[in-house]
Amino acid sequence: MRSVDRMGRYRGYVVANKGAHGRVAMRDSGKTHATKKAAIANMKGDNKKWMEKNYNPAWAKKAGFEYGAVEDGKFADGSGGNKKLLDWHDQNNKGKKKTIFDHLSSNTAFHY
Repeated sequence: MRSVDRMGRYRGYVVANKGAHGRVAMRDSGKTHATKKAAIANMKGDNKKWMEKNYNPAWAKKAGFEYGAVEDGKFADGSGGNKKLLDWHDQNNKGKKKTIFDHLSSNTAFHY
């Protein structure tokens, strides 16, 4: 496939906020999608199936997943590209209002 054929195609990704390796971003290795919305929906479905097969629901909840989509090829393959993706994700999500659910999922203990 030539790079021209991939222009405008999006690949879903997931950010796990807690895990064995700290906070990480991982891209979907499946097909690309014409829209960000479709790529995110596909990533959510794939991640849900993966988590149900390999982890318990409590751990999945603690992971505090965030989802997004990025133009395919924007970052190099491999862990280096995923680190750059995580930086990019954080830069593009600065200033977004968090809900009470975001705060609850990111904290493992309540402070009184």
